[in-house]
Order: sequence, then structure tokens, then C-alpha cells
Amino acid sequence: MPKVSVIIPTFNRERFVGLSIDSVMSQTYKDIEVIIVDDGSTDNTQQVLGTYGNKIRVIKQNNSGKSQALNRGIDTARGEWVAILDSDDEWMPGYLEWQMKRVDRNPNVIAHITNSVTIQLNGAREDHFFETRLTGKFGEKECMLLERPLRTIVNHHPWFCQATIMKRNLLLQAGGFDRTLNIAEDLDIISKMALRGPFSICKKPLVYVIRRSEDIPNLVAQAKKNRIYMYQAFSQVFVNLLANPDLTRAERMAINRALSHSWRALGNAFVIARRKTEARQYYMKSFFIYPSIRSIIKSIATVFPEKISVSLVKGDGHRSKGKDTSKTSG
Repeated sequence: MPKVSVIIPTFNRERFVGLSIDSVMSQTYKDIEVIIVDDGSTDNTQQVLGTYGNKIRVIKQNNSGKSQALNRGIDTARGEWVAILDSDDEWMPGYLEWQMKRVDRNPNVIAHITNSVTIQLNGAREDHFFETRLTGKFGEKECMLLERPLRTIVNHHPWFCQATIMKRNLLLQAGGFDRTLNIAEDLDIISKMALRGPFSICKKPLVYVIRRSEDIPNLVAQAKKNRIYMYQAFSQVFVNLLANPDLTRAERMAINRALSHSWRALGNAFVIARRKTEARQYYMKSFFIYPSIRSIIKSIATVFPEKISVSLVKGDGHRSKGKDTSKTSG
């Protein structure tokens, strides 16, 4: 049985899926199986996958979304560990070897996360942990071991599943990916796993998260056009977490703060959409779950004429950015 099941969900990525697969085939760690879940592609994705022969397992399904594709891969995986890669991103050759060395050194840890480099369309490179203000938490250490990782996950999102390996049995216990989420599914599953055991997080960047110019509207583009849905998705993740009765007081406070921020950002999106009554409701929800002057000011702004209200809220966007807002099925 393979130690690691690599799962790559894909949809209409004939130009890029081969690059992702090649980065897996180039790994120095070889005790793996590679599962590609084709989420109803209508382009030449199947022809590209066919060139790899029996080096990969291909599962075809009707178009059901990225989360369902990932769940299908997890269900059929045989490895103790699951490693997920989006079908337009790439691993550096030593990624899995690094992760599995961490597994050997920390047998009680249930998820291992590395840093990544985001490559923008213009070629600019961004250190992901620097962008999420996590870098300073390491001090002189290369890695952090967190017995209760949830606060770190909530306070420094977004997170990328393509830079994370997780115990398969615990993924199944957590219920897998939420099929109702097309955005924020990475944050959702990693947060659920953070309630089940210790994490290891290392600042070494070993993953390329690559923005691509595509012919189809990926979910990042869709999210930018529909920010209301994006902020609703992030808010739902935090609401679901608050339903857990085993949260510590500090964890609950961290989630409240993140939810307050999401609801305020949702209020902003409603103002820009000229839906000020709904905006006012979310500003007040934001204030009552985690009081802040900003939420009150935003709520007051909704009584002004539309042009003034819009000008006041622009620029106060949601903290989450990058590929945690997801894409198409991989």
C-alpha cells in the first residue's frame, strides 16, 4: 500500500494539468499513488491524462464541483496520508520528502503544512506566510509544533491544501470537504482538522501556487465578481466552527473576531451592490459578535446617500486573498 495518496482534482485544465502531474512525478519521495479526479472536463484533459498510462489513476465524474471531486479522491485513496495538489499548481521536487521526514519525526501530528510561493500573472512572487503575517511567529525556528492549532489557523488564513498533507482516516472522520462550498473549502477542512490533533507548520516554501490566465472563468475570477458570495462562504466556515462545543474560550474569541471581520466585509459588499438594508444588518451582526468602532461607523455610513456610503466602504476588504478563494475543480 502506498504511504501517500496524491489527489489532483481537475476541470478543463488541458494546458496545465500535465505540469502539475509532472511536478508530482519529479518528487524525490516515491512511495505514492497519484489519483486524478476529472470533474466532467469537456476539453482535451482526458487525452492529456491518457499519456501517463498506469502511472496515475483517473476517476471521471459528472461536473459536481471541486469539493466533491476531492471527496471522491479521498474515498478511493489507499494511502495513510493525503496530499492534495491543484491542477494548475506545482510542487518543488523535495516537497513530499520534506513532509514525510516531518511525519517520521512527529508521529502524533495529524497534518503538516509548508510555506508556498504565489506567482502572480505579472510574474511577481509572494511569500505566503509573510502575506498572512505568520512569518514572525517562527522566530529562529524552521517549524512550529502546535498542540491546539485552531487559533493559528483562524488568525492567519488563508491556507492552501496544496501545501498540506493530512491523515486520511481523520479527513474521513471530519466529514471531508463541505460540498456546499465552492470558496473557502481549504480553510474549512483545515480548520476542522485543527480540532482533531496537533499540526506541524514549517516556513520553508516548497509549493508554487500559480495564477494562470485561463479561457474559462475560474472561481477566483468568479469570487472577485461576486464578493457577496465569497464573504458569505468565509462567514459560513466560522459559523460552523462556533457550533463545536469543545472550543476553548480563546479559540471561540478568535473565531468571533474572524467572523466579525467577514460580516463587516459582507456589509461592505452589500453597500457596493446598493443593498444598504442588508449591509446595515451585517454591520450590526459584526458589532455584536465582536464589538468594534469600525462596525459602528460602517453601520452609520449606510444612512448617507449612496455615493457617500460606497466611497466610505471601499478599501475595507476582507483579509482573505489569494487561492483560498479557490478556483475551478483544481
